[in-house]
Amino acid sequence: MKTLSKLESNKVFHTIKKAIAAALLLLISAFSLLARNDIDRWEPGVYENSVWKYSPGISHPEIVWNSPNFNDDAWESGGGGIGFRDGDDRTAIDPALAPYLRNKFVVQNPNKVEQAQVHSQNSESSDLSAATSLSFGIADNMFTYGRMPSWFAKPLVFQSSNLPIVLINTNGQTIMDDTRIIADMKIIYNGAGNINMLSDPASHYSGKINIEKRGESSQFFPKKTYGFETQDALGNNLNAALLDMPAENDWVLYAPYSDKSMLRNALTYKIGNDMGNYAPRTKFVELILNDQYRGVYVLMEKIKRDKNRVNIAKLQPEDVTGDELTGGYIIRRDKIDANDYPQWKTASSPWNYKFQYYDPKGDQLVEAQRDYIRGFFNKVEISLRDETFKDENIGFRKYIDVPSVIDYMLVNEIGKNVDSYSFSTYMYKDKDSKGGKLHMGPLWDYNLAYGNIDYFEPSLITPGWRWDYSIYWFQRMLEDPLFSASMKCRWEKLRRTTLTNEYFTNAIDSMASMLDEAQQRNFEQWPILGVYVWPNQFVGDTYSDEISYLKEWILARLQWMDENMVGDCALITAVEGDPTGEVVSVYPNPSYDSFTISISQPAGKKVWIEIYSVRGEQILSVETTNQEFVWKGQNQLKLTAAAGVYIVKVFTENGILSCQRIIKL
Repeated sequence: MKTLSKLESNKVFHTIKKAIAAALLLLISAFSLLARNDIDRWEPGVYENSVWKYSPGISHPEIVWNSPNFNDDAWESGGGGIGFRDGDDRTAIDPALAPYLRNKFVVQNPNKVEQAQVHSQNSESSDLSAATSLSFGIADNMFTYGRMPSWFAKPLVFQSSNLPIVLINTNGQTIMDDTRIIADMKIIYNGAGNINMLSDPASHYSGKINIEKRGESSQFFPKKTYGFETQDALGNNLNAALLDMPAENDWVLYAPYSDKSMLRNALTYKIGNDMGNYAPRTKFVELILNDQYRGVYVLMEKIKRDKNRVNIAKLQPEDVTGDELTGGYIIRRDKIDANDYPQWKTASSPWNYKFQYYDPKGDQLVEAQRDYIRGFFNKVEISLRDETFKDENIGFRKYIDVPSVIDYMLVNEIGKNVDSYSFSTYMYKDKDSKGGKLHMGPLWDYNLAYGNIDYFEPSLITPGWRWDYSIYWFQRMLEDPLFSASMKCRWEKLRRTTLTNEYFTNAIDSMASMLDEAQQRNFEQWPILGVYVWPNQFVGDTYSDEISYLKEWILARLQWMDENMVGDCALITAVEGDPTGEVVSVYPNPSYDSFTISISQPAGKKVWIEIYSVRGEQILSVETTNQEFVWKGQNQLKLTAAAGVYIVKVFTENGILSCQRIIKL
């Protein structure tokens, strides 16, 4: 019996000093790479140094060139590999559009052939080198053809997983990084705790998607990350609740590669969500792309405006005045991506930081909207630059949501993410009627955190603050004692409740246990355990080594942060817990200048207010029948009182009504 193996190369050309070099990706029609359990061994049907007939690709051959009966007598012959004249091929040919290769071989007993596989030792090469072999999976113990080459690795056996299985078929198209293609996607998911079989029906999702590569430095890894949108049959966006996550159409299939724990992103987003903020939801899956096993992936939500993601107003083109203009913006700081996300520089400060319109994109905003958000950012920077930056009425608090900043900084400091504050840094603003302040987040891109970095010294070790190398915004806010005190209190509370040592070890162990079976297949497909992958600081020989390193790094970092957290929480706790606060409230507290004393007494009833220093010195004594009194931080002589802790006492004819501590900053 005769059969035919064919090889056709795709083309990518570039010119370097008037010399043409070619980068050709091998597109090979082959059987599935998902091996069967009953295969006894693999044998070569065509060796890589076999003699091939080839047409150099100067012109296209007849349409039937790949037919078994095609007469290829006029074609040239040469031993594989066949490639361009760069000294690494047995048969050298000139650069051409697309060489065509044919090889006829004899199958001794077709009944013994369980699977066939075409191999290329270097399909990612920047030149064409067609050193191709065809291998047979044999189901008995009789040797027929010969021994496999030393570099051969038998195909992966994959039939089931405790993780959902995502299958994508591009129907012969190559996934690009700048243009989306239409593909088919199925998800096999039988529910939490159930095994998913490759032979199971795709009852969870089965339909169209558009898909593209995504990422910056990760584009250089052989395991690619993809962005995709779920679509209906007509190509319209179709919201789908993938793997029990809220329905949407924008998704990311993240490919953990340099992060060999495969946990860093998912762990960080879990931290953010458990702290009470929105962060992308994630699900671990195993991916089959065009019948080829691609390993463990993380299906996760793409950052965008949505009621279940960044829940802010939807900005419409006609929203150019009033409250409608003031909200619905997601902005980011990131590497330049002028085509998709144009950027601008702030103009009102000496820092001139660059920001990008993210959602909506710059070309989706009208001029009035672009002007508004740029103007708002200018106000943010003015508020941070001026000497009054601490003032709660005209300082940075007027424009920035402080709790979101504190939480964002704490998460970034835990991981010492190399990109913190500069790249993959997102922020958003809702309408003024809904608060209107700038919120930090959501969190994004933490594969180069928690010690998985070897080129930026501040992120290499557990001691030290990452914010010391951030944009000036964060350093400036830390100069405010009330801000740093709030950070200290927030950290201490989180360490007592949510972010305990046990929380981190349990989360990591739980995720690693979930991946225990799948990680073995992943590292068979991508044999990088024990191998340096940029930019690893630590290289573990086993998956367990990688998990142990991650846990040890985090626990050491947490201990350092416990011992060195900035701020004096006493500035906050000194004003908490007054049992009579329901009758008399003092706000804002702490304050830089004035305090409002609000008294829950009937109007017209006389009260006395006395203010003392902590040393017992009376600062002020007034009598009033008003339900509110404003102390402007002055004594009886209208001289400004010094910063410090003061006691406010409120009396009625029946005795003391309230005694509270306040902080004047």
